[in-house]
Amino acid sequence: MALLGGALTAFITQTASRFRPDPQEVTNQLLAIYNHNTNPNPSTPINVEKFFKLDDNKLKHAVFLNSILYTSLAISVAVAAVAMAAKLWIVRYKHEVSVPGPPRLRATRRQEGYDGTIAWRLDKCIEAIAVYTLIAVVFFAIFIL
Repeated sequence: MALLGGALTAFITQTASRFRPDPQEVTNQLLAIYNHNTNPNPSTPINVEKFFKLDDNKLKHAVFLNSILYTSLAISVAVAAVAMAAKLWIVRYKHEVSVPGPPRLRATRRQEGYDGTIAWRLDKCIEAIAVYTLIAVVFFAIFIL
């Protein structure tokens, strides 16, 4: 999950530039305004705001792509958190089994841990990790396409 999260973060930082106009394009447009204003008879007034405003279609496309990337990143972070919690639960359960003490106390602790795994449906959480990882990868694939 760390590899997917790193790749998603790299793509998010690269697509963030789509929310502002291309600096080279703005410079070229400003030069066109300057050349237009140096003529002795400028024929039409120039609307400067349109040069610094993003096209609505480009903005919607950038929002769509970033929403896909952020959704995939959120799913992958949630999957990593669930996987870490499941691992910690299992480590704790293994520790409870090997703790020294009277057999009845050890059995009681082990049973409490097992009841907790059933109450929290740990087996279903572990099975869901693979499914949600696949969903995050599918969102990333949609972005790539």
